Amino acid sequence: MSFWKYRPGAQESKSLDAATTGAGKAISYANYEKVQYLIQGNGAVGAGAVQIETAHDPTFSGTWSPVGTPVTVVANAEVGATVDAPPGGFVRARVTTTVTGGTVTVYLNAIQGE
Repeated sequence: MSFWKYRPGAQESKSLDAATTGAGKAISYANYEKVQYLIQGNGAVGAGAVQIETAHDPTFSGTWSPVGTPVTVVANAEVGATVDAPPGGFVRARVTTTVTGGTVTVYLNAIQGE
């Protein structure tokens, strides 16, 4: 049985909300085994990419460690994955290529058990 930190779509699980640039809110995944992300392209997105990142502190001002590679934002679509919990304790989403023609919303969640 799996346990999620947040119910799917919960407001508190949003790292980025209708964004075109910038870094999102950091989410703690302490005591969880996996991290799930869902990147939602809103509108007719023509370009854009998001990087999921991890750090030891939600207010860390240095360069966060990347989790995988940047994910292309797709127009009116959702792209997601589940990854083993990376080192750090916090994850966030950051726009690495400016989103044009629309916006991006990113949900992050922590999962324990399978």
